[in-house]
Amino acid sequence: MITKTGLEEWGAPEMLNGIPYDEKVDLWSAGCVFYYILCGEKPFNDRETEVLHRKISTGEVNLKAIDSVSETAKDLLKRLITVEQDNRLSSFEALNHPFFNSHQSSSELDLTKSLKYKD
Repeated sequence: MITKTGLEEWGAPEMLNGIPYDEKVDLWSAGCVFYYILCGEKPFNDRETEVLHRKISTGEVNLKAIDSVSETAKDLLKRLITVEQDNRLSSFEALNHPFFNSHQSSSELDLTKSLKYKD
């Protein structure tokens, strides 16, 4: 695919730079959302389009913003927001990452305790 879709702040470098891409662009975007959830800010944000594009193209992320999260969360984040799409996790690899499979992360992800469902 080569179509540019979505917001630039969440888009993968290959989409931004017009390079043919595959489903791994979605894993990049998932990494951006994951970053936002962890630290409350976008991983790539700048008012100047040129600076924003450079940050995305080089994967320039402020990892200090997530210092307080677990090492497994940081590792997952780094493997999702990887500039080289061939080195980025696939969906299968992401779902099998230790973050989702460790005892510690399962309690971090237990949303049923905080969500109230309505019938």
